[in-house]
Amino acid sequence: MTKNYLLCIDVKTLLQSDPLTRIGKTYRGCFVVDDEFNATFVEEAPREREKRNLRLFDGEFITLTYRLSDGHVRLNFKEIALKGRGNIDVYALGVMDEIRQALTGLVEKE
Repeated sequence: MTKNYLLCIDVKTLLQSDPLTRIGKTYRGCFVVDDEFNATFVEEAPREREKRNLRLFDGEFITLTYRLSDGHVRLNFKEIALKGRGNIDVYALGVMDEIRQALTGLVEKE
């Protein structure tokens, strides 16, 4: 990496959100030297994050998600907190009930 200092140069900035550049903030974009004394910096437009998984069901014990990229439906278990809940059978029955609720809308009745 070569470090250069450009003295006495005017930099025109075209920013997406900030009216002026902020000290310490990193900007992504393109820096173009127009001539010996002028340069232009154009900030990239922010990319919107693609939502990876759609949440089809959100219960107390599980979530049911659908992945757009491959079409898979997945059951995801939430953190198990058995303290103060009673016995394991109550937890297992709660999970079973939520799985049945979540899958009711996805499975066709025969």
